[in-house]
Amino acid sequence: MDLKNQALIKSLGAVVLATGILSVAADVLSVWSPDPRGMDTALSVDFDGIKYAFMAKPRWTYVLGNYFGTFILPIFHLLGMYLVSIAVIPLGRYSAQIFLLVGAYLAAVGSGMHGTLAFVGDIVQSGNQLLIDRMLDYWQPWAYALVAFYFLLSLIFAAVVVSRKTPYPRWMFFASPLGVVMLSTLAVAILPASLTGVRSFLTVTGLNLPMLIFYLATVGVLLKNQGAGTSIRTSAMPNQLLPG
Repeated sequence: MDLKNQALIKSLGAVVLATGILSVAADVLSVWSPDPRGMDTALSVDFDGIKYAFMAKPRWTYVLGNYFGTFILPIFHLLGMYLVSIAVIPLGRYSAQIFLLVGAYLAAVGSGMHGTLAFVGDIVQSGNQLLIDRMLDYWQPWAYALVAFYFLLSLIFAAVVVSRKTPYPRWMFFASPLGVVMLSTLAVAILPASLTGVRSFLTVTGLNLPMLIFYLATVGVLLKNQGAGTSIRTSAMPNQLLPG
């Protein structure tokens, strides 16, 4: 399949935008709180910080966030990583395959984590310390592992962007997940304490929002490539992974 068909890229980009907005909404519904204490960055997943977000949240918010995260997040990341896999085809078909498979793994782990947040909220609001202690045995290591995986993936994205071996221009490092997380962390650090709501938004959406920005930037890169007459062909990829 020759990706001169800009309509396909635009259509995928529109779905990524819609599902990305809903994924960010899932973060807000699940974890946002006007009291962001204990969460200084997007990578703050220590339970002692997150628990404050649930203490005063209406139950319907994190229940709805659970459904958004469980059913929308996989579509968002699978399609987003599909677009990224197209952009990295110049690195070789196996590299593109790996990015696509990583997208599937990210979708599974991310939606699985979101699926736990409603239970975490209920347990926190119950005030049952025995349940909290037992829940932490499996939830906290999972949260740390997710952040470690995300950080590693962000480093890989950044390396791909600055390598100049793909259509990504080097300045797009600032649109990569690592670049956006760095900028949002800086913003949280310098924003006045009175803007707690904004600071909380930047932290709780700090994993999905950077991915949304990077996926949309990838759409722009692919469209610009096609507009310049530079064709990226998916024929380098096995038919079982990409439609031909």
